[in-house]
Amino acid sequence: MYSNKTSTQRVIPFQENHENNGPKKKKIIKYSLIIGISTAIIVSVVVVIIVVIKTKKKDDSENSENDSTSPPISESFWDNLVPTPSEEEMKVLMQTAYNITTEMTQSEIQEILSNDLYQIIHFKNGIYNLEIENENKIYGLKFSRKRYVILDKGVIFNVIGEPFKTYTDYYAISFVRVVATKEEPMNFIGTLEINGNRNPSIDADYKGQWGMGLAFYSSKYINFQEIYSYNNHGDGIYIGSGTGYTESGEIQCNFCTNIQIGKARSKGNYRNGISVIAGLNITINEIYVEESIGTLPEAGIDFEPNKICEIMDIKINKIFSSHNNKYGITTCPSESESVNVSINEAHSDHDSLSFINGNYGFFALPKTCSKVQYFYHIKKVYFNIVDGRDREKYIVTQNWGSDCHSLEIDNITFIE
Repeated sequence: MYSNKTSTQRVIPFQENHENNGPKKKKIIKYSLIIGISTAIIVSVVVVIIVVIKTKKKDDSENSENDSTSPPISESFWDNLVPTPSEEEMKVLMQTAYNITTEMTQSEIQEILSNDLYQIIHFKNGIYNLEIENENKIYGLKFSRKRYVILDKGVIFNVIGEPFKTYTDYYAISFVRVVATKEEPMNFIGTLEINGNRNPSIDADYKGQWGMGLAFYSSKYINFQEIYSYNNHGDGIYIGSGTGYTESGEIQCNFCTNIQIGKARSKGNYRNGISVIAGLNITINEIYVEESIGTLPEAGIDFEPNKICEIMDIKINKIFSSHNNKYGITTCPSESESVNVSINEAHSDHDSLSFINGNYGFFALPKTCSKVQYFYHIKKVYFNIVDGRDREKYIVTQNWGSDCHSLEIDNITFIE
């Protein structure tokens, strides 16, 4: 169900009763009776009007509380989503931080990342080569159980490996992986930059899709100031879940919760800029997704829960999508019990097929729903016009079960 909402306001008319005076020469008793009856009528009308007004206010209040769309979030909230520590706070952090340098081996760095004694770590400026080797199960770096990860300007995680042998299996390999289960936040200060080193001209026949730049698995309470992930052999950023089974055999999902990202940029990746499989309370201020090309869905951002227990609750302030080989935003209608995605602004510039697509989904299962389970709400959408494209092609929603899905866009602007 797609709707372009317009707001209407209900107005309750108010009419006053005016009594004309009777002839001056009426008997006092009759005159008093008329005044008494008229006064009673006026009072009754006023009481009815007051009751109607109060009832309307109550209904409006209840409707606003039950509205599927969240109330507007202030700009100050987004500006302070992942606050920068003050100079004094940074001095204190740096005094107790364990310094990591490019002279250390990958295994030495991983030992520090896995050791609970080092709660504050500092990556000094430089390029850190990450060897990816499937045969010996070397899969990049894994971050867990840290309070602060401080990244100097110029820190780059540079992937080296053989993509033809490494990323064609179904098992997803993450160049940088974040797995944190403590309720005390892990804070990344600075820019986490990942270069997957995919070369489209050299890897022209490459068919894999499982080399993720940055991946979250069952992660909790993570704060990122900025992420830049590019030229990866799968997704630039992957927000997923770890799945298992209960003793009775029912599937169980351990999805990500409470992840906040100030800015995320993803460019030139083989599958998607960002894939979101599951997550609760995932909040991102700004997303820039560009030039996804290689294998489907080739989207800027793909919302794709795979299992019934993988649910979503995601808020995004702004998305800027450009020159992706298929779509800007795509969704997969799956078995998930609940999907709620809210976006303030979405900008599309030369996304090849369409910006918002509801038709894609190789994991899609046909189903009917007793109620709407998948809500997508975008307040403002801006399209840069592509020559020769029908405007109706910018948003494609066929094959969405109307009883399952709801896409609401408040305002659409086409830019010539």
